[in-house]
Amino acid sequence: MAELERSIKPYSLVRPLLVSALRPVVLLPECLAPRLIRNLLDLPSSRLDFQVCPAESFSGEEQCASSAPGAPKAWSATPGLGSRIRAIQESVGKKHCLLELGARGVRELVQSEVYPIVIHVEVTEKNVREIRGLLGRPGWRDSELLRQCRGSEQCLWGLPCSWVQVPAHAWGHAEELAKVVRGRILQEQARLVWVERGSSRGGSGSSSEA
Repeated sequence: MAELERSIKPYSLVRPLLVSALRPVVLLPECLAPRLIRNLLDLPSSRLDFQVCPAESFSGEEQCASSAPGAPKAWSATPGLGSRIRAIQESVGKKHCLLELGARGVRELVQSEVYPIVIHVEVTEKNVREIRGLLGRPGWRDSELLRQCRGSEQCLWGLPCSWVQVPAHAWGHAEELAKVVRGRILQEQARLVWVERGSSRGGSGSSSEA
């Protein structure tokens, strides 16, 4: 229960689901997702487990304005993910679909009975320089990066499903972060997903209540 309390908003009525199909993956903060996806796919054998659903294939989405000049572009979901969700559903059972999708889009996935694995990488004062190096943006101020990442973290508590965090102390360099994230994805696939009651339209053939 302690894990559940850390990963879904307090006082929510939730139900546990066991999802047998391979779940898509949402990586947060959004600014990290493109580089982290590339690093994941560069790991040995990862391309057997993962595939990319690229940002440019989004239907009805628009870029968010960045909070810092030269910062990586984040993508924000708008009410038009229909074709994207169909593509994700078609990939179920083959590989984990890696999504460049912000926290706002997770709710629409859940409403469509798609239950993503949400992985959040914690960004603190202690690891912000490593994160900035990972992004390849040396001119981006640490304070600006921290502000954007903390804004993304606040959105997590409004998600209608459970999520997991990679703490700052769990990795020391970019390749190690990719390995840790890969391990968390495989762990979460085997676990129950907790979903807020009333957030989806009903049961799914690839999931069952535990």
